[in-house]
Amino acid sequence: MSYKKLFWGVILIVIGVLFILKNIGAIYFDWSLILDLWPLLIILWGISIIPVHALIRLGLSVAAVVVTFLLIDTSDFKGRTHGFWWDDDVSNQFDNDWDKEKDNTYEWGDTQQLTATYEGVENAYLDFDAGAGEFSIDGETDEYLAVFNKKGNVGRYYMTTKTKGDGQYIDFKLKEKNIDWNEGNHHSVVTLLNAKPVWEFDFDIGAAEIDFDLSPFKVKYIEIDGGAAEIDVRLGNQYPSTEIDIDAGAADITLSIPEESGARLRASTFLSGKSLHGFQKRGDYYFSENYEDAENKFDISFDAAVSNITIDRY
Repeated sequence: MSYKKLFWGVILIVIGVLFILKNIGAIYFDWSLILDLWPLLIILWGISIIPVHALIRLGLSVAAVVVTFLLIDTSDFKGRTHGFWWDDDVSNQFDNDWDKEKDNTYEWGDTQQLTATYEGVENAYLDFDAGAGEFSIDGETDEYLAVFNKKGNVGRYYMTTKTKGDGQYIDFKLKEKNIDWNEGNHHSVVTLLNAKPVWEFDFDIGAAEIDFDLSPFKVKYIEIDGGAAEIDVRLGNQYPSTEIDIDAGAADITLSIPEESGARLRASTFLSGKSLHGFQKRGDYYFSENYEDAENKFDISFDAAVSNITIDRY
């Protein structure tokens, strides 16, 4: 029997079975990551020319395919791992007019609401990829983990939720990728969150106005990747240590932090202004006067081009 036929036959069978399990909901992985699998072909090619017994090469190849798909499932939200496919509770949600997608006469609705059911988890993770527009977090919800209310004529969002152990993951994205942003378009999303879990956020936002009132929530981590943006984030002292990572283009950023909380800032900017009343510079960092003794601390990393940052104590 030809080894090459056996080799590629078994590999194709393994990949096919994994896709079938995905389609029937037995396992989960993000289809968008499949395009990143091209290095697997190099791995399989390398294994096929190793001078060892054919059965060993075949076993290594099958293992490489399986491990690759497991890594797709377990690597999400800043590289944090959360287990295997078959232990997950996954759901997708679109707007009620999703079946009209193929109707060329369909016009975007002005409103859309997506909700993520709260599973009673201790930790929550939100990956928010929103494009341009106006975005706010403005209140709490007890019934859901998160509620997204979109207004505007730009496009529609989709949402995926996934639960593993004590963590629940929300992936919230704008479906239309190639949008002609012009003066005639208006677009906003108002978000409500549940205050019970500890939150980690990854916000990927373009030219936007951002007004996030996170003061009622236990916030462990925030990443904001924005373009030409006006960013206003208000934080509370609900969690002992919060890490904030901001990477922006031409941005005007205001962080409001409780006066009794300590703050440390590392800023790497070009032609930028800083309004840091009550901060002292030591090395590459700016420290609030009470940083060492404060019960709650904020560690802030700020990388931007032509930008201004203000840390307001309230």
